[in-house]
Amino acid sequence: CPYDQGGYFIIKGKEKVVISQETKVTNELYINSSSDDKIILEANIKSVSSEGFQSSRTNLVSFQQENILKSDSVTETEDKKPQLLKYTYKVERFLVRILGFDIKVPLFILFRALGVEKDKEILSYIIYPSDEKGLKNELLDLLRNSIKDSHPIFNQRDALRLLALNTKGKDIINVIDTINNNLFPNYQNNKEKAIYLGYVVRQILLTHLGLIQETDRDSYSNKRIDLAGPLL
Repeated sequence: CPYDQGGYFIIKGKEKVVISQETKVTNELYINSSSDDKIILEANIKSVSSEGFQSSRTNLVSFQQENILKSDSVTETEDKKPQLLKYTYKVERFLVRILGFDIKVPLFILFRALGVEKDKEILSYIIYPSDEKGLKNELLDLLRNSIKDSHPIFNQRDALRLLALNTKGKDIINVIDTINNNLFPNYQNNKEKAIYLGYVVRQILLTHLGLIQETDRDSYSNKRIDLAGPLL
């Protein structure tokens, strides 16, 4: 019939319809605020490898804020009794969640596990030479606590050993396998993964500073519609 719009199947005399499904774009960066009070912004990347039929992997890069209680010097009150001064201060740091690790990995330790060992080189992936001096200083200030989190891990071997303690097999080979298969599997080597990780952190910081907007999850530019072909 020329007026039949199709889109259905006749199976054993019964009409069957395949309903299209709305999904997120894979290998795309989403940056949004979180319902968790400790998380300022969170980047969500659902990656699919271009090789084989590996299922997707979701990585979360969180920009978190924690209140740290610290004790200061002892002073005397009016009645000459000693009193310990206590105060809280805010600490902002980056943590990365990767399937296969029991912990959220501190940012600079993950960079070192990828083979980028020097702080200056890591910062070059996040802060660009073309940035204005004021922006460079702001980005560096926001990264200071993440730099401190990596101490005393200063090289790739120590980073791999630390992460091995938080894998199921407790071996360095498990860390290498997890990074290869579960961290941005759409990128082929550690160099590419490190560059993209730096880009993700930079985008989070620029969003935090109000220079770019959060990702619009409702926009159809960030969605795909799976029709009958892929769903069958």
